[in-house]
Amino acid sequence: MTPQQIKTARLQLGLSVKEASELFEMDEGDIKRIDRSEKFSTHRKPPVRFIKLLNAYLSGYRPSNWPH
Repeated sequence: MTPQQIKTARLQLGLSVKEASELFEMDEGDIKRIDRSEKFSTHRKPPVRFIKLLNAYLSGYRPSNWPH
């Protein structure tokens, strides 16, 4: 997934950066760096587990700590 696809998916799920950081057990700054375009030197490639969880959430899975 591209950074734009990741950000779009996060927003489609209604997750703020803070909520996503809690669900993915990552620092808010890491979520922002993953959302950021690859053109920026501060961009971070997402961990494989991040993409797997994001796809599960997009498919309808909701963990017990889902923010909504």
